[in-house]
Amino acid sequence: PRQALEEVIASVMPAWEARGHDRGVSYEVITDCGLVPEVRVPFSALTEVLQNLLLNAFEAMPAGGQARIRVRADLRYVLFSVSDDGEGIPPAIRPRIFDPFFTTKPAPSSGLGLSICLRIMLSLGGTVTVDPASGRGSTFTVRLPLLREAQVSPARPAPPRRMPRPARILVIDDEPLVVGALAGLLQQAGHSVETALT
Repeated sequence: PRQALEEVIASVMPAWEARGHDRGVSYEVITDCGLVPEVRVPFSALTEVLQNLLLNAFEAMPAGGQARIRVRADLRYVLFSVSDDGEGIPPAIRPRIFDPFFTTKPAPSSGLGLSICLRIMLSLGGTVTVDPASGRGSTFTVRLPLLREAQVSPARPAPPRRMPRPARILVIDDEPLVVGALAGLLQQAGHSVETALT
């Protein structure tokens, strides 16, 4: 878990520090990494999910602020929590934030980041949830099962509503798990999908 956090922060922070400097704001990541057991999951899948959540935290704080990443464990899971001190998620849209193509951000945002995170986590036997507490900020929590729980088949998510006009889409990414997750979401939405790893 600590290795994943360090890689994600190292990959995300330079661009956000530069962006914040251009706008006269600052971003900071505070980590709280307790002693937790290792989890057997593809490293690239875990970093993809954490990177998405950390980028979302920064985007929720256009005036700058702190993102906090906490790692802990209970009897069944290793938990990663990513929090921000932005404006929070309005209760009216909270039930839809994991829906494919749902976004409140302007273009070029696709509305796929959180739905891809959810699909990756379900494929690993885990979950990703958002803290429903009101007030400033949001907290997203990723739960990965400890090894003895990994044999349990995850629940299947409800299929998303089909889009009214299907499209032909080419998905290219060098991470097979990301390609599979995104292709599955698009196909469930009624699109024709081709994939490539290079």
